[in-house]
Amino acid sequence: MSEQFDSDPWPQSPSNELVLAIGFLVWGLRLRPRSRPIHEQFPTNTPRPAPRLWWLRLAGFAGILLIFASAWVLPRLVPFPIVPILSMLAILGLGTWLLSRWTKRANWGICHRLAFISGVLAFFIALSPLVEFAVHPIGRITTGMTLFDLAFLAGLVFLAWHLRRRNSLIPVLDKIR
Repeated sequence: MSEQFDSDPWPQSPSNELVLAIGFLVWGLRLRPRSRPIHEQFPTNTPRPAPRLWWLRLAGFAGILLIFASAWVLPRLVPFPIVPILSMLAILGLGTWLLSRWTKRANWGICHRLAFISGVLAFFIALSPLVEFAVHPIGRITTGMTLFDLAFLAGLVFLAWHLRRRNSLIPVLDKIR
């Protein structure tokens, strides 16, 4: 019976991942921006402002932390496998409901999206030193994982700085025009 699982349809070479990455890159570069900003396409229903950026970062971090806790911790505490599955579905449903409410608010923009995504990615950035230096997964090369994640973190900080700078210049540019 174990011979059935020994045959892997995807060999362990990086060429498959490289082809997929290049394909997604080409697809992403071919996407065109919308003609109008999204807040003009879909009118907002609530006059309340969007959540603060740090609140979104914390919400993204907490959401992915809850997903991983329900996948790692809950199966060891509860003997029924349906409980972790239902808890992950509940967390995803709550997150989807919250994000759909937040995105309909008046000043929701790209900075808010980046803040939420940064919070989710911060979990993996914080997890990488643990995986590289403490856990050592069998059969996985984790050397340089922390260094790569620190470079990725620097990129996220640069993007946030760039967006904040760009958004602070928009009122000035509107007065010039």
